[in-house]
Amino acid sequence: MGKVIEMNTRYWRYYPENPSAMLGHAYEDQAFPFENTCLLVIDVYGPYFDEDQVKAALAKAKQDRSEEHLSVLIDVVRNHISPVLTAARRAGLPVVYVKNTDPHIADVKGRSERHAKSLRSENCPNCEEALGPQSERIRYSRIVEPQRGDYEILKRGYSGFFGTYLDSLLRNLGIKNLIVVGFDSLACLHCTVIDAYARNYRVILLRDCCYAREFPETQNAQLTASQLSVRFVESLLGYSAASQDFIKALNAMAEGGSQTR
Repeated sequence: MGKVIEMNTRYWRYYPENPSAMLGHAYEDQAFPFENTCLLVIDVYGPYFDEDQVKAALAKAKQDRSEEHLSVLIDVVRNHISPVLTAARRAGLPVVYVKNTDPHIADVKGRSERHAKSLRSENCPNCEEALGPQSERIRYSRIVEPQRGDYEILKRGYSGFFGTYLDSLLRNLGIKNLIVVGFDSLACLHCTVIDAYARNYRVILLRDCCYAREFPETQNAQLTASQLSVRFVESLLGYSAASQDFIKALNAMAEGGSQTR
């Protein structure tokens, strides 16, 4: 008998086509074979999440008028993603990190659409410094850094699958089910899970372990950009689940309560 991870998942019923008549959320109890499942951690980096760094980081963010954004990230990482990582490693679940890096963008920035986009949309004229291997911006905090036995994929675009060996790694590990956490859920996470779905992986997004940057129109909207990114996965790509349900499922499995027959 093999171990299974049993937990409640959520999806969105995208019908009838009239928005006011859509059936909306539904829930499904699922059992994921442990040997075919991994935790996929997308762009969970930055030097702000350790306890001794939080106060100074928030003070700097206040000056940049980005304190609210960083506060949400800190909460998601410290109170949701970090416990998920701990539970996954304790259970022996494979952990695969995907991380931005582009050390050679300086050589091609005059011809790179990525560099041009970063300049016009993110006010980031020095992508080579932001994405280079020694960049402070992409340094892991201790609380979420890869551990011995984890895997790390370095990417040069939004999707973790584009131009990398992520698909090969997952197939060599026998993975079919991806428990997904990370950022930004309308950018890198978004593009990675689209490509995962296209490659026939089952996607389960931990909905309290992700976040999307908000726009002026979405910040106080009935459906925020962050919530909409989860809805996108639930309606078109896979499922979502709560991090506590995932942690409880791993604990139950470890106690011998979840076995295939």
